[in-house]
Amino acid sequence: MTIDQLRAQIDKWEAASMAVSKGKSYTIDGLTYTRQDVAAIQSQLEALYSRLACLLRGGSCHRASPIRSIDYIRTRPWAW
Repeated sequence: MTIDQLRAQIDKWEAASMAVSKGKSYTIDGLTYTRQDVAAIQSQLEALYSRLACLLRGGSCHRASPIRSIDYIRTRPWAW
C-alpha cells in the first residue's frame, strides 16, 4: 500500500470516527459502523497510522519473522 492509499484509508476511518461520535452510522467497504464500533474504528486508525509512520520513515512495514526452531537450536548447543 502506498502512502497516498494509506492517507485515503485514514481519511475514511477518521470520517467514520467523527460520524459515530455524533451518533450517526458510517459505511466503509460495505460494512456499517455505529457508536458501538468505536473501539474497532480506533484500532483500525492506530494500525493505519502505524503503517503510515513506518512508510514515512522509509522502512519496511512487515513485522520481523519469528525465530525458527533451527535458529533456536543453533544458539543453544546444549539442546542438541
